[in-house]
Amino acid sequence: DLKNHSAFSGLSPISIDPEYFQALDEKVEMMHRAGLLSVIAPLWGINPSDDLPEEQAVRLIRYLNARWGAYDVAWLLAINENRNARWMRIGREAFGETAHAPVILFPGELASGFDEFRNENWVAAFGFGLGQNLNEDSLKWLVSGPLGREAAARPARPFINVLPPLENGLAGQSQERITAVDVRRIAWWSLLLT
Repeated sequence: DLKNHSAFSGLSPISIDPEYFQALDEKVEMMHRAGLLSVIAPLWGINPSDDLPEEQAVRLIRYLNARWGAYDVAWLLAINENRNARWMRIGREAFGETAHAPVILFPGELASGFDEFRNENWVAAFGFGLGQNLNEDSLKWLVSGPLGREAAARPARPFINVLPPLENGLAGQSQERITAVDVRRIAWWSLLLT
């Protein structure tokens, strides 16, 4: 953060910095009072999160759940699709036996690999995102790929766009600026597709 605090230090064991979270408490509380949902991605941006020992990842998630679980929140687990077994163990241990807000599983921009998590009770929804891949082929792929498969799968899970394109960013292939109209179009497509 601006005061050079980190969520935690060390890897095994981690040492959680309460001062870092005290600064976030006010934001979570303010969003709660405004009727907005805070989507918390506890391991997003931890570099590299795959090197954080599983028991320490579980410890961090449990700490956050205890701290903010009474608010209107959802948990976003950005997983590495190539390490599903690891993420399965982390999710089961962190969320499996405790009350928690909905967990959205997000395996990256071009979402796939949900089937292994389909019957996990701690998973409430699956996340996808086109990111800056803004073109007709991406939308067609989404419909014929993950969303098409998800529509037929049981038990069905909600499919949520957690990574929309950034307005004024550069589109992946064309390198053209993404407009507000483009962002609204993708938001509507996402709602219609899900």
